[in-house]
Amino acid sequence: MNQNIGFDPGAGALKLALRDTVIEQPAIIASDGSPVLAERAGLAAGIVVGERPTRVTTHGRVYWVGPTAHAWGRPLENLDESRLTGGAPEMEALLGAALSQAATLPERVHLAVGLPLSTLQDDAIEATLSAARAWLTGAHQWRVERGDTTYELETTITGVTFTAQPIAALLDYLLDDAGQYRPERRGLAKAEIGVISLGMNTVELLVIQALKIVQRFSAGHTLGVRRLLDLCNPGSLYSRGELDARLRAGTLDIAAALPVWESEVRGEIEQRWGSAWRRFQRILIVGGGAHLLRDLPLRFEGRAVVSEQPVQSIARGLWKLAERGNGA
Repeated sequence: MNQNIGFDPGAGALKLALRDTVIEQPAIIASDGSPVLAERAGLAAGIVVGERPTRVTTHGRVYWVGPTAHAWGRPLENLDESRLTGGAPEMEALLGAALSQAATLPERVHLAVGLPLSTLQDDAIEATLSAARAWLTGAHQWRVERGDTTYELETTITGVTFTAQPIAALLDYLLDDAGQYRPERRGLAKAEIGVISLGMNTVELLVIQALKIVQRFSAGHTLGVRRLLDLCNPGSLYSRGELDARLRAGTLDIAAALPVWESEVRGEIEQRWGSAWRRFQRILIVGGGAHLLRDLPLRFEGRAVVSEQPVQSIARGLWKLAERGNGA
C-alpha cells in the first residue's frame, strides 16, 4: 500500500509531510572532503573539531548534510531548475537525509511535490515535469550516517503529483487533516484570496478566485531570504549555507539588512498588486520569511493572516492534496 508524502523541495530546507509529522531538512550540503584526516589532525593539534554533520551515500557519491556541512566539504548551492529535474544529484542525498528521520520509512510512496511558480510558468514546463517525474519515480537507496548510527534506507516512489507551492499553502489553510474543508473557511473556496510565499529563493505572489489562478496578479521573483543573506555578506566571504545556519541559530546580525530587504519585498508586491489587494477577501502569508517580516501583515488592513505553521504549510498542503486525491 502506498503512503502519501507531501514533498516541498525548498531551497532553504526540504520539508516532508507524513500523516503524523513534518520533517524539515535544511538544504545545506557539501561534497565529501577528508573527514578522518580532519578529525585526526584536530586531535593531534589539540584542536576541537566542529560537530560532524550527517553523511549520506547515494549512487556512489558521498555528501555532508546539515548546518555544519560547509565546514566539512565543498559547498553545493545549486538553486536553478536542475535541482528539481535530477540534474543536481545532491537533491537525492537531501531527500535521503530527510527520509531517515521518519519513524518508519514506507516501502512504497506516492509523492505530492510543490514547484515554484516560476518553474510552472516556464515554456519548457512539460520537459521539466517529465524530467522531475523520471528522477523521482522508482527505487531509491541511501546509506545515512548520523552520529554513531548508520541507516540503510530503501523505498520505491510509485507516483508523483505536482502543483504550485502557493496553491499547496492555500490548501493547508482551507482543509483539515482529513482533507475536508474547515467549516469556518469553506466560504473562502469561492472567494478571491491572495497568497504571499516568502521562501529562501523566491517571493511568490498568487491570487486564487474560486480556486482558479488569476494570472495577472500571480508571479514569482528571486527575492527570497537569500537576498537578505546576500545583503549580510559583503564581499561574498561566506557561503549561503553558512549564513543560513547562523540565521536559524539566531546568531546572524540582520539589523541593517532587514529593512532593506523588507522594502524590496514590499516594492515587488506593490508593483504586482498595487491597490488591488483591497478586493481580496483574505491574504495568506507563508514561508520562512514570514517569521522575519513580522510587520508585513499590518500593511493589508486586517485582511492578511500568517499561516499557523508558515514553514511547514506547503508540505502539509501537498500531503492533504495527495490524501484527498487518493480518496483517503
